[in-house]
Amino acid sequence: MRIILACTSYWNSQAEFNARYEGRWIQKIDPKTGNTAYQLNPVYNGKFGLKSWYNRMIPLLHPFHVLICCGTWSDPKCNRMGQLVEIVNGGAEPDRPHENNWQYMGCALTAMMAHVCNRRDWDILFLMEPDVLLGDVDWDALLKEFMNRPEEVFGPKWYDRHCDFFGWKPAAAKRYLHSRIRPNLSEDKSLMWLDDELQIMFHGRAWNPWPTCRCVRQDWDHDPNASQLNEDAMTWPALRLPDPAIIERYERERSALAIGVKQA
Repeated sequence: MRIILACTSYWNSQAEFNARYEGRWIQKIDPKTGNTAYQLNPVYNGKFGLKSWYNRMIPLLHPFHVLICCGTWSDPKCNRMGQLVEIVNGGAEPDRPHENNWQYMGCALTAMMAHVCNRRDWDILFLMEPDVLLGDVDWDALLKEFMNRPEEVFGPKWYDRHCDFFGWKPAAAKRYLHSRIRPNLSEDKSLMWLDDELQIMFHGRAWNPWPTCRCVRQDWDHDPNASQLNEDAMTWPALRLPDPAIIERYERERSALAIGVKQA
């Protein structure tokens, strides 16, 4: 399996890249996009910075290439992660707040898919954001099964939507790039959510290896009731923006049992 590992991020200066790399925020609210950098919250102590993400993912997946994709334009010269990591830019101007109709995230995904569609040397694009911990999954077996299945993407649900896709085949990248339902940037505030678009676009083409798991987004500090999900979250195959109180336990009881991709 030839795996490309990818995530999304952005920065407007060396100082901002350094902050995202180390997993700390310079300021809570981005003055240009209005985003709250939840994964850089000091309570996480760098756990969800780019450096920590890289160190978690590389031994598990053994990708031959790594992408950090930005919806705006983030200077690649700021990158401190070495030649294995390539910065891919969407080029949108961060001149207004990020909203559903002004989707810098969508711009990052478009840039990502355009980049991977311009090459023929990969089998799986593994899209995993820095704010996610992976649980006790046999990734070697799962990815091999995915390769032998007809579906184009795989991942868990977000409650009633099947839209959190971790793995993408080349056919999925082409479909996202060329068969979009909504634009990334629009004055129309009635547009469907990007999550809804993904569910529609890949209906019948998506595999959910964890059908009984309702969600992997705990989003602690975003949803004030998230901490009530702690025992449930401990059973999930992945955990996004977890309650800091369960991180050590989740990594010990779940992440430590993950089986990585076997190198050829």
